[in-house]
Amino acid sequence: MMLENVLVTRELSLAILLHRLSFPRRNIIMQYTFGIRKDNISRIVNGMSKILYEKFKTGIASDERQFSKENLEKISNAIVEKGACLSHIIRFIDGTMQQILCPKDTDIQKLEYNGWKHILCVKFQAISTPDGSTSSVCEPYNGSNND
Repeated sequence: MMLENVLVTRELSLAILLHRLSFPRRNIIMQYTFGIRKDNISRIVNGMSKILYEKFKTGIASDERQFSKENLEKISNAIVEKGACLSHIIRFIDGTMQQILCPKDTDIQKLEYNGWKHILCVKFQAISTPDGSTSSVCEPYNGSNND
């Protein structure tokens, strides 16, 4: 796969992108991990991001059968059997924080600072069903915002 004049496999491109996004990492450190120059790491990350954006910019199609009346009743009954005090629960909200590097702009630092964990971060929330399906994902929001 040719990304920004750098020839790498699709698997390596995705691995580099995921490694870069999994925690704030500097390209200079990643060049030693992958054995690729830091400027090429940047090209790979940007190129792979563009490819994935173009492929999934309209969203990922979900299986509408997941939300059929029968399936929702089955999910709700399974949750009640596990000891839920409320009936008709079919989904759970799951939130996570991803630590980020310190921005130079102090106003942005204030937006991203999380007083509970005492870190700079962005937050993500997803709604999932007990069968492991993710039915909704929210875009990232500032670390200083409450859930």
